[in-house]
Amino acid sequence: MKLLLVILTLNTVSTKPSTLLLPPEESSVDDFSDAIVAILRRHFVSNHSSTMITQSSKVDDHTEAVQLDILDRILLQTSNEIAYIFSNPVRPRRPRFFNVLLFDSYLALRSILSQLHPDKYDYSGYYLLILTAPRPVFSRTLQQMFIDLWAYNIVNVVLVTSNMEGHDSAQDIALFTYFPYVEHHCEHVHPVLLHRLAPFSKLDPSVDLFPPKLSNFHGCPIRIAAVDYPPYTMIESVGGRQRLRGMEGDMLNMIATLLNFTYEIVEMTGDDHWGQVFENGSFSGAVKLVVEGTVNMTSGCFSMRGERMSAMKSSLSYYTIKMMFAVPPGRPYTAFEKLFRPFGAVTWTLVSLYTAIGAGVIFLLKFYPWSVRKFVYGRGTGMACMNLMNVFFGGAMSRTPGRNFARTLLFLWLFQCFVLRSLYQGSLFEYLQQSKNFSHVNSLKRIEAAKMPYRMSRGNVMYVKEIPSILKR
Repeated sequence: MKLLLVILTLNTVSTKPSTLLLPPEESSVDDFSDAIVAILRRHFVSNHSSTMITQSSKVDDHTEAVQLDILDRILLQTSNEIAYIFSNPVRPRRPRFFNVLLFDSYLALRSILSQLHPDKYDYSGYYLLILTAPRPVFSRTLQQMFIDLWAYNIVNVVLVTSNMEGHDSAQDIALFTYFPYVEHHCEHVHPVLLHRLAPFSKLDPSVDLFPPKLSNFHGCPIRIAAVDYPPYTMIESVGGRQRLRGMEGDMLNMIATLLNFTYEIVEMTGDDHWGQVFENGSFSGAVKLVVEGTVNMTSGCFSMRGERMSAMKSSLSYYTIKMMFAVPPGRPYTAFEKLFRPFGAVTWTLVSLYTAIGAGVIFLLKFYPWSVRKFVYGRGTGMACMNLMNVFFGGAMSRTPGRNFARTLLFLWLFQCFVLRSLYQGSLFEYLQQSKNFSHVNSLKRIEAAKMPYRMSRGNVMYVKEIPSILKR
């Protein structure tokens, strides 16, 4: 009886159709995966950048299983060549340039796009879109996908699908993209078939999957939010038409000639012409126009800041200035501090050491006979320690020693004290003629130690936003 139960169980499993990890019967997971692997090996192999994988399934569990099967095959064949990471809420060190998006419907793509953020995704990077739809996808649906991608300024796109409307062979693998600027059409978003692979065929190496799409704008107008801010950007009227001059204006005119586009100026006025990014997610000024899509770019000495970079991407920096801190002058020196200003700490240390050595020798001589003391500092010269300090401060001795050794010691001490006094008096005279205060703070660390309050404009506050110790004051 147990044997019969096992046989019946095996028979049930073997006769059930094996479609759990396969797309619709018309498609081939092997061919589909091989085409994706070929694209990855051609364009996504990089020694310094990983590829981010983002997955979404909205149809059913079957399409999610298909996506997992495709991922398994891709990772098995390319994991030794490409470093992969999976999308997660943690912010990476830098936005990912290479991205793979797996989705099974338009709603699934919308859910992925709603999570796109410049902190995680580089919109100018390469995007490989893998559509695992279980049913034919209409061209208008595909066009709407590209329209949504264009709203994020994601241009370098290749969409891979194996089940498209209007083709007899559902096993064919189709590669689509779009060109936003073509002749006689500006911001034209329409699916363009790049390549079609027949079953069991290989990807044609001559097909350019990521062609340059923004090298020629075909005379299309570009809208620019410009701030009249000489000498960077100056707005002037030439023949009834506004033109840009200045550092950025001249660069823009040269780029317009090279890329074959014209531009329309939206002049920004008012106190908040550059615009801000508020904590509640709203925007103002030129930044708001860029986010809303009213303009394509900005010009007018826009600084590169963290919160602004989260809303729009900046060009390469062409001019850098240092942040200047104006600090109050140091307090005036006290009379006691002025006495010690001419010499530094090392000089005062050595002077004190020499004087202490002389006083120590005199103290030790008190334990020796009178003959030894008279030999060292002379007969009848009075108190040796008082004479030592008297000579140091420039006083006179009432009686000088008579022996040669004592006179030699006295001369050396007189000579040293004379040199020190001359240097001290000269430095003190020069110093007293200058109105110097106590050394002011010259670093952020010293500003923090002094606990000084900060006074700065709203724009400068954004630069120190990541330094809590400064922001709280």
